[in-house]
Amino acid sequence: MNAPEKGNRETFLNAMTYPDKTLHPVASCNQKDFKNLMHVYMDAVFYPNIYKYRQIFMQEG
Repeated sequence: MNAPEKGNRETFLNAMTYPDKTLHPVASCNQKDFKNLMHVYMDAVFYPNIYKYRQIFMQEG
């Protein structure tokens, strides 16, 4: 899987934090970039590494 190009003007990544949630919108005019981004986001949501690597949970944020 190739990561989207750094600074690609066709790709939008951001995070918006509210008192009760955090949103991570993603958009891209490039279909390949969009599919790669969605793969990364969905992998993080459905298969988080925090359950495999205890040090992630123990790390200070």
